[in-house]
Amino acid sequence: MNVVRDFLLKYFLFCQHYSTLFAKGGEYIVANQRKNIQFDHFRPYYLKRNDDGSTQECAYDLKALLQYVASQPFTNTKKQILGDTHMFHVCKRDGQLKVWELQVLHLREKLLPGIADDAGAYELITLEENQYPAESTTMLYDEVSCTLYMQRNIYGTSIKAFEEFLQRISPEGTLVLLKPIICGKRIAKITTGKLYRKCILAVDSEQLTEEQRTQSLGRIIDDFRRYQGRIVKIDLGFGRKRKGLLNSGEISSLVHEAYNYPGTQNLSVSVSEDEDTAFETINLLDDRASYKVTIEFSRGNPITHERLYKTCLGEFREEHEP
Repeated sequence: MNVVRDFLLKYFLFCQHYSTLFAKGGEYIVANQRKNIQFDHFRPYYLKRNDDGSTQECAYDLKALLQYVASQPFTNTKKQILGDTHMFHVCKRDGQLKVWELQVLHLREKLLPGIADDAGAYELITLEENQYPAESTTMLYDEVSCTLYMQRNIYGTSIKAFEEFLQRISPEGTLVLLKPIICGKRIAKITTGKLYRKCILAVDSEQLTEEQRTQSLGRIIDDFRRYQGRIVKIDLGFGRKRKGLLNSGEISSLVHEAYNYPGTQNLSVSVSEDEDTAFETINLLDDRASYKVTIEFSRGNPITHERLYKTCLGEFREEHEP
């Protein structure tokens, strides 16, 4: 038994991605785990109203707004958004790189979590009157390109919530939009007239705006909202059947809407040019600019804002430095 234990210990210590082992009840438990983190790349816009009543999208440089936020107590940024509370916790500028380190908190004020142990005991967390569990979202703002890198965190501040949050702390009447930055050309393959056999999409229903409610995707999301779920997943196809085609015009329209919808988490299509061409499965979200990183964590080394920002900044510097 000791020989087996020594062998396992030496083997796992040799593997760099597993840092620490604990022996408990004769079983070995790997302490470090890995989590994939994604930072989506957005360009902020605001809607400018013209003299003729029409609106125009204009690039929104957040530098002045962030300078104002950094000069104030962060409690001044505490806002009720979509029924939840959000506030800045970190807002500081790196003068050398001309980037801003941002951390926004989503305060959980409704259903408080509890604590459980291996024996099955459970109790609610007890907090003071002015204390709340909070979920963190890490961001980096590049004032040179006027673009934002935002951590994707389903429990943190969503894209739609951050849009409204920016509106609430901006000059009165400012309507803010965060539009994904596109770096690929796969969407150009999705046109009316192509053949489609399968379409898979998953969207965050909380990102839906009033303007999008009249679109095909918006109507689908609204239909599912009565079930009070947040993530809507759709798999359109023909199962094991090799024959069968989806409505080309409707699928093309739906895919383009989902492609431009900030809350889309999965979007792939099986498409062919014509009956003589093999079907190709395309992941449309590969067109969107983002940083995808893997971070190791354990109880003794949790995933913190500081670690996330350092990782995002490392990716940013690698991309921009010669």
